[in-house]
Amino acid sequence: FVHASNPEDEMFVVNFNERVQVGLPRETPFTNRFDQLELAIRRETVAGMTALYDAMFEGLDRVGAGARERRRSS
Repeated sequence: FVHASNPEDEMFVVNFNERVQVGLPRETPFTNRFDQLELAIRRETVAGMTALYDAMFEGLDRVGAGARERRRSS
């Protein structure tokens, strides 16, 4: 997904299992660097039940905090 995106697009990672955690460090809420995104995804251990809805809410909150203008596809 990251490789197929516009290189200027910034992304974030929300990891979740029984709890929700953002994957990137607090000082880097968004990034377009593949290495940082991959590390953020691999950091969390897969275990237990999932907190899918909590993760979705965290993601929506984070999208709203972005500084860049969102573009709509035509």
